[in-house]
Amino acid sequence: MSTLLGYLSQFTDSKQPRVHNYGPNVQSTQTFKAVAKQAKALRNQYAAVAGSRLALTLTASADALVHMVALDGFVAELILLPVDHAVPKGCHFHISERGQLRDLNDYSSDNLPVVTQWGLLDEHGDVISYSLDELANNDLVQQDSMQHPLRWGVMQEPAELAGLLVWLRALRHGEDIVLAQADTLNALADMFIHAEVNAIAAPPRLWRNLTASEEITRLALHFALVNGGIVDAATLQRLENLFPDAMLAHSFSNTGAGVSWLIDDREPGLPVSLFAANDDGLKLEINDAQLDIRFTGSGATIHTGYLAVKQDQRVFLLGHQDNQLMVGGRGVQPEVVEQALLQVVGVADVQASSMPNPVLGELVRVDVLAPSQRTVAERKLFKRTLQEHCRECLEPWQRPARYYFH
Repeated sequence: MSTLLGYLSQFTDSKQPRVHNYGPNVQSTQTFKAVAKQAKALRNQYAAVAGSRLALTLTASADALVHMVALDGFVAELILLPVDHAVPKGCHFHISERGQLRDLNDYSSDNLPVVTQWGLLDEHGDVISYSLDELANNDLVQQDSMQHPLRWGVMQEPAELAGLLVWLRALRHGEDIVLAQADTLNALADMFIHAEVNAIAAPPRLWRNLTASEEITRLALHFALVNGGIVDAATLQRLENLFPDAMLAHSFSNTGAGVSWLIDDREPGLPVSLFAANDDGLKLEINDAQLDIRFTGSGATIHTGYLAVKQDQRVFLLGHQDNQLMVGGRGVQPEVVEQALLQVVGVADVQASSMPNPVLGELVRVDVLAPSQRTVAERKLFKRTLQEHCRECLEPWQRPARYYFH
């Protein structure tokens, strides 16, 4: 039976990974051994919750990490919640992001030990439970062949599957964790540089904003991991240009299936090899132009909601059906518009959204991050460049009606 405390106990005094905590007024570090010691003390403090069903609200902090280590193997079910999310029904206790314990339902402590079920909210807000061993079976956690010791800069909360897998990987393989709190991405980048971070996992938009600053090139990254369903070619190319010696991979996750596929060929889209039956009992499928995940044993299917199209040896996700805009009765995927504009040199990031229109119902507006275009005259000229590009690669109803520069 694997536990997080078991992960930490494997590291000797001569090989002690560390957790680094950075903030505007704090800078501290502690070994994995110290984290384990704090977790054991926390179990004494929370003796009444042993064997219970407990919800833990998490931020990306050292306190959250200690709580996770303490509660794994101590409670029967540990449900990880993002901040401001309601506690699911049936929980006996809730621990807030500030460490405050609340009694929710009557409970008498059960005998230990227990095998903790880890609960995560899926894409529909339902709690899906896994064992630690099932989570650790994901590609990212299993992979440990990096030539350089990794020091992870944490960019996502562990209440998300993608963020949790980074924490589990680091705890299992003895890789340093840097937890930083900052008001801006530039300040966060400065902290990562000071902490000598050499591995970062983040979704595409966070990567684009982080790499908009030239300061990020001061990081000697060994591993750049892009988390998310849709990873565009422009973002991958930018990371490859900035960090040519780093391992660059895309992690495509689905919480409902509890799986994250690691794709390291530096190409956008999903390889068709993922759509063949394999030993893990899961198979990706395209049904009615949508991406599904099928359990080959039971035949159960998860509808991801992603619109998908196959081209040669890749499957490209066009966007999520819940995000679709309707322009004059025609569907427009914001992600398609964003990916088109990201191809233009000078566009660091773009976000497409809806604006009301009395005739067509909706029109497309885009917010463009173009740091090199500062003056009104420069932005006017650059807008013409963007419009010309959109005329070449987008249908008339997909083209933005308004451009806002930031």
